[in-house]
Amino acid sequence: MTPRRDVLIEFQEIGTGMVRMANNLFTEVNGIGKVRFVNSDGTTFMLHDVRYMPGMSRNLISMGTLDSKGCEFEGKNGVLKVMKGDITYMKGTRRES
Repeated sequence: MTPRRDVLIEFQEIGTGMVRMANNLFTEVNGIGKVRFVNSDGTTFMLHDVRYMPGMSRNLISMGTLDSKGCEFEGKNGVLKVMKGDITYMKGTRRES
């Protein structure tokens, strides 16, 4: 999978910026924007301050960042829900290997 710059809304290029990954390696940040998601029920939500890092092979969502923005998490039977107040913004299902 290649990171897709075209899905970022209001994209702003930045010349510098690095993110340290869990393996202690650094990846360059080339820009920041927003991404709109469409849920299976047709509702939408927007993630702000999304980093564009072409060196990444996967798209990642930081639970720490969502937590700092007031989101709560509920996990059960392989399903993770991301909520804020009474609204469920995201629901993900664990992939079977």
